[in-house]
Amino acid sequence: MGLHEKSQSNQTDLPHDYLPSLTEVGGNLPKHYLIPGTLFVSSEPCLITTVLGSAIAVCLWDNSLQIGGMNHFTQPDGEIPCSTKYARAANEELLWQMLQMGADPTTLTASIFGGSLPAIIFGNVGKCLGECNLNAAEKFLAQQKIGIRKRETGGVKGRKLVFQTSDGKTWAQQL
Repeated sequence: MGLHEKSQSNQTDLPHDYLPSLTEVGGNLPKHYLIPGTLFVSSEPCLITTVLGSAIAVCLWDNSLQIGGMNHFTQPDGEIPCSTKYARAANEELLWQMLQMGADPTTLTASIFGGSLPAIIFGNVGKCLGECNLNAAEKFLAQQKIGIRKRETGGVKGRKLVFQTSDGKTWAQQL
């Protein structure tokens, strides 16, 4: 089975050793590791990687220009509204940078990853952080009329995520 066929299936259902490595996914493309509270946008082909727990990564891709970007926010809202560790600022900045590179808002699509729920409950019966982060991402994308092409969220495990900016493909592996 070739790499293309692997990407069509649900990667999280596959044994760990079957998942493609970064070399198989992107060959010798430049790689950028995204730390929490940051974002990265590129008009050049590259792989953006990150590791998520309750945080959310929104990947935006413009099919016509093949521009891609990803954010990694950790909180739905907070006291420092311009910090990209919060959903609103991270999503607005990601969209703004995509538009500055010439992306057309009508051709943008999104993929959302993360938002896992902790396996340990600390007596809080309210919404979990992962769920709040996911709701913030979905609300922003709906307001901007950006369609969601792929979503892998929830669960109790973290995820390693790879986003290829040249074609918008994503690979996620539960940890």
